[in-house]
Amino acid sequence: MDVKNIEDTGKVHNLVADSTRETTESLKQQLAQLQDKLARAQFAVTTRARNAALSADTYVHDNPWKATGFAAAIAAVVMAVTMLATRR
Repeated sequence: MDVKNIEDTGKVHNLVADSTRETTESLKQQLAQLQDKLARAQFAVTTRARNAALSADTYVHDNPWKATGFAAAIAAVVMAVTMLATRR
């Protein structure tokens, strides 16, 4: 093996190492961006769910008989569907 081939091998090694470093940094940045987006989306979903739960709680406390009637109606529908499904 002559000196020229050794120098070329070193250049290729350095090129691959630089490319790997750049790719790694790029992937780290993309991962950080995705994690940030995921955190913001999770916060938004959690906030909306919490607000929906608070609204439902307020409604049930303000209208207990309507809420009870609604729950009974849902139970009747589920029971009817179950009975029809088990008959077959």
